[in-house]
Amino acid sequence: MKNIKLCYALAAVVIIATIAFVIADKYSCTFEYRHNENGGITITEYTGNNKSVTIPDTLDGIPVTEIGYAAFSHSQVTDVVIPDTVKIIGGSAFYRCKQLSVIDIPKSVERIGAMPFWATPFEKTLGEDEFVIINDSILYKYNGESDVVTIPEGITCIGGYGFYKNNLTEVIIPDSVRYIESQAFAECKSLKSVTVSSAEYIGDVAFLGCTSLETADINAREIDSSAFSGCTSLCDISLKGTCTMGSSVFYKCVSLKKITLPDSLVSMGNAVFKESGLVETDIPKGITEINTDTFKDCTSLSRVGLHSGITAIRESSFSGCTSLTEITLPEGLTFIGETAFYNCGLTSITIPDSVTEVGFNAFMKCTSLSKVRLSKGMSVIPHSCFDGCAALSELIIPDGVTEIKVNAFQNTPELKTVDLPDGLKILELNCFYNSGIWAVFIPDSVEKFNRQAFLGSGCTLMYTENCKAYQQVCDASQHYLNADYTLKQVSSRAEADAYIKEISEMDSNNKI
Repeated sequence: MKNIKLCYALAAVVIIATIAFVIADKYSCTFEYRHNENGGITITEYTGNNKSVTIPDTLDGIPVTEIGYAAFSHSQVTDVVIPDTVKIIGGSAFYRCKQLSVIDIPKSVERIGAMPFWATPFEKTLGEDEFVIINDSILYKYNGESDVVTIPEGITCIGGYGFYKNNLTEVIIPDSVRYIESQAFAECKSLKSVTVSSAEYIGDVAFLGCTSLETADINAREIDSSAFSGCTSLCDISLKGTCTMGSSVFYKCVSLKKITLPDSLVSMGNAVFKESGLVETDIPKGITEINTDTFKDCTSLSRVGLHSGITAIRESSFSGCTSLTEITLPEGLTFIGETAFYNCGLTSITIPDSVTEVGFNAFMKCTSLSKVRLSKGMSVIPHSCFDGCAALSELIIPDGVTEIKVNAFQNTPELKTVDLPDGLKILELNCFYNSGIWAVFIPDSVEKFNRQAFLGSGCTLMYTENCKAYQQVCDASQHYLNADYTLKQVSSRAEADAYIKEISEMDSNNKI
């Protein structure tokens, strides 16, 4: 009898498990989905054929909290039931579902992205009121024509495209608004000012191309990419409580001269101020990296305060900042990316000893740069690092540098002398091409000497009989006989230094 009961129990478990598997398998075949950063499930695509769809409240035992971007786009669905676990309906979620006439949107939905119901029969059922509101809290669309618009109290979300290309000049946003979605006010070319009092999120390109916007008072935890991009009249902005900013937030804000970044800020995307009119700013202590293109082509930028917690300056961060004549790189900085200061107005630079890596072209075409002190932590001076620094006259290369790469100091006619450190092993092609160097001592440690290393300078190459690259130096002289190099064997570095000093003094006297 006990065995019979046990068999029944096992059979029941198997049946329940089978049913659960079939249901789970049914949904997994109908929906593609992913686990989102908030601990829920985002449906990314509807792959089924049913026209009447009920979205499950869980998948993999985890609540479905979001319908993702374009998840049902262009499908043949006619009616959809959304479970009360869903909080977000993403942009274009039901875009061009031409037969979709009924959607059951639960009260749990807090946010609606840009154009989720565009070109559906359902959108027409929302009506043509001045304020089209869903669930008493989501402003889906504004249909009015007033110059000054007061958004109703209680609205928590302004949907994407809600005011797109509207002619309003002023908008009053209540404190209840927590989310301003993608392109909500994009291309509102008459809008002059905006105040956001306590938002969680301002979406990407939310105020894109608002060319008359002059002032913005923003209290928002997150500002997404290109939110104020192309706001060419924006000259006065106050940021409070902002923790993260996406890429290109103030791209081409040419009237923006100064900004105080809040202490709460811990993350900035790429190109945040690219091609803006920014003149000065300070980086808050929560930011540890200056990301790619952050200040690229900010031609009026003259001062940036960097704190000691910054560890990396990424690619092209300050490229094209022609008014930036000086900058203090903090001790603790370890990385400078390629073209980081390309074509800057710098007159001198000290790279702190904490820096271990510098990218190629990092200071290329800084034509006013006259003094350079390199980091003791560097072992390689990279490709074209100081190429075209026409004013460079004082260069300190510390011990520890073992390689000078191709074109590193090419086209530096004011550089008359250089002290190559003991321990240097490699001098690559054109590393000092067309420099102004009269004479240089090749350390005994050099193992590889490219015969074009100093081509165009007409300098005297000095070496001792112990120089590992002796034959390569001689070959260079023979190859460019009567053209560029003169050889001089010396007994020691001290003898070479005395010779260089003598030439330098003769040049100084000639100038007098």
